[in-house]
Amino acid sequence: MNDASPVRYALILRFLHWVMAALIILLVPLGFILENLDGHPLQGFAYDLHKSLGISVFILAVARIGAKLVVGVPDPEPSLPRWQKTALKLVHGALYGLVFLVPVFGYLGTSICCSPIWYFWLWEVPIRIEGGKDLARAMLVIHEIASLTLAGLAGLHITAALYHVFIRKDGLFARMALYSRQSGGAANKS
Repeated sequence: MNDASPVRYALILRFLHWVMAALIILLVPLGFILENLDGHPLQGFAYDLHKSLGISVFILAVARIGAKLVVGVPDPEPSLPRWQKTALKLVHGALYGLVFLVPVFGYLGTSICCSPIWYFWLWEVPIRIEGGKDLARAMLVIHEIASLTLAGLAGLHITAALYHVFIRKDGLFARMALYSRQSGGAANKS
């Protein structure tokens, strides 16, 4: 076990990471449930909740990119083998791309075909797009494929984190943990 304290991500990045993770973990099964609610009294509520949470993920992703630019991120852990550093870059890049693409395609598909989008029943998201049911269906198919890809990559990400916690026991997880008894250094701007 490596006793050296790893350089941690800034608190704002750790907070945004875990809030986004919780929302995504909630959104994926909710998306599957929506497909089985046809005509159920909770269908409208569930769709509105799904849309609002999706918009929230998009907003948090924008905030997270902004925070990364302001506070920076630590360099990759030097003890990682080169292939793991490469995999980390690829998976993180894909995850970032998908947390933007999934809500965008969901929004486009819904806006084109179905109904106004209300953010937590408080205000209507103002942009409406024309295009017809076929275009909307195509956007929603892309949304679903991207969602499943996001879920798969998130599962891979979680598996890698658990590998570092339970197999390698290298303290790498502490870089993104909200709380740790270890004190972490400041993030490096990159």
